[in-house]
Amino acid sequence: MRYLVVVLIGVVGALFWQLNEVREEAERRVVRAVSHHLNNSLSVLLNRRHLDPNAREEIVDEQLLRCVWAVQTILPALNVGLPELRFSISNGIPSNRVDTARY
Repeated sequence: MRYLVVVLIGVVGALFWQLNEVREEAERRVVRAVSHHLNNSLSVLLNRRHLDPNAREEIVDEQLLRCVWAVQTILPALNVGLPELRFSISNGIPSNRVDTARY
């Protein structure tokens, strides 16, 4: 009986560890996606003096909108809860995928 309790505690501990790993990986994916979009947009904004003067304002506006889009669309995916984690584990795919093909 004692060994059964020890094994049960080990299994429960391993499940909690696995859930924590999945949650941390989901958070890292979201942070990488936001970082990617913000870095690309900000690099264009920092180097705007090298852009064509006729299209500069439009390009800067697009990049600012891209920053806003990344913060409003991708960043909320950091709120990964238990139902999303269960779906992610059972299907073997990330549950917080965001359509980044837009930009």
